[in-house]
Amino acid sequence: MTADYLIVFGLTCVLIGLIRMISSFSTDEPLTGAAIMGSLGFAMIFAGAAMNPMGFDPTDIPAAVMRVVDRFG
Repeated sequence: MTADYLIVFGLTCVLIGLIRMISSFSTDEPLTGAAIMGSLGFAMIFAGAAMNPMGFDPTDIPAAVMRVVDRFG
């Protein structure tokens, strides 16, 4: 379950970093925050994939998201 959390929250961090990067291009702000958020997200995704003993396939992402949503729902 920890691997699922890392993958889902890592994807969330990458998405926020991507949105922040696009908005910083339009407002001429530095990309530092977006780069840190994206790097943190990628690190979380790789850590979650490495922690999964059965390996991780990109087609497992929807199932991981649903397990996390079911845990909080």
